[in-house]
Amino acid sequence: MTLKLTDHDFSSAVRTIPAKERGNRGVFPSKKVKNGVVEYESQIERDFFILLEHDDHVAQYQHQPIKIPYGDNQSYTPDVHVRFTNGLEILVEIKDDDTYQQSSEKFKERWDACKEFAEDSGMSFIVLTEIDIRSARMSNIWFTLGSAKVTSNDRYMDKIRNIFPKDGLDYKSACYRIAELLGININKASQILCYAIYHGYVFVDTFSDKPISNTTIIRRKTKDIFPFTPIWIELDEALQMRDEEEIFSIEISSVKEINSETVVEQNQRTSKKERIVKAFQKTPSYKRSKEWRAQFESKHDVSISSVYNWVKKYEEEGKIGLKDKYSKSGRNKTWDGYTLEILEKGRKAFLKPNFSVKKAYEEIVEASWDIDDDPPSY
Repeated sequence: MTLKLTDHDFSSAVRTIPAKERGNRGVFPSKKVKNGVVEYESQIERDFFILLEHDDHVAQYQHQPIKIPYGDNQSYTPDVHVRFTNGLEILVEIKDDDTYQQSSEKFKERWDACKEFAEDSGMSFIVLTEIDIRSARMSNIWFTLGSAKVTSNDRYMDKIRNIFPKDGLDYKSACYRIAELLGININKASQILCYAIYHGYVFVDTFSDKPISNTTIIRRKTKDIFPFTPIWIELDEALQMRDEEEIFSIEISSVKEINSETVVEQNQRTSKKERIVKAFQKTPSYKRSKEWRAQFESKHDVSISSVYNWVKKYEEEGKIGLKDKYSKSGRNKTWDGYTLEILEKGRKAFLKPNFSVKKAYEEIVEASWDIDDDPPSY
């Protein structure tokens, strides 16, 4: 019998996790699991389930969801089924990286059967390891998780959001501001701030990229800011880093449905830039030979100079630094003959030996002052 998606509603586990002397096994309550309890049989599984718990883009998940027949009267049970709010569904196998790297052939038959079943059912099947799961996002969820459970902190949210200026505050300064505003000690202030971060009342643009520290910038959340990157986008990026094909259809929407096509397109461009930056950073600088750079440019269809610029902005500002800094509204900017001459002067200066971009730009600025005109941006 060929199994189809309609034959199973993923409402309960089909396999009982056995008790063993070794390993990390346990349970925790969840509103996203139909029977209200999720079981895990490894720390990696537990961490993945916590990722799913935290992400509002995950509608439901079920551990040990279905038995899939393969081979000679054998069956395979993937670790978890996940359904996202945008309709995407995936079956996931979780393995430690050593096992994945060394024993993939051992599991190939069962994984191929699961992949075929998933595709026939309108889903995808993926294998994740701790490298994919234990990211900076995971670290930050753990950092804020304990405070997130103190629901009495919810009464402070309206007050503390008003302390953040337009450009945000670093974590340490925000704690002191909250302590002063509420007349509490710094430890309680830190707990309140972590509660706000976990539940998305404030915005951390590096939440998925860097562990939270005293210098992490915290911003007031506005209507057009997404509090967290959907987990399916990060999983998609992790798979691309392993040179696996893209499995998710990336659709970005806010909680209140941003209908502007321009906003969606800009966020998709930003995510694409971030994937390219991470792929670039994955290779150590000493391995980035001329041949490697040429191949990288060809593979990603982008100039290496643009990538270096993106990397710098990403390291300084996080993902927000990769967002487009221009608007397509209004008529296009035109330059007169004098301005074009100045730009050409800067270009020729850059072509001289030992002439940096910065020095060439200084030539442009100086020439702009000569004609009392504002220079183009760096």
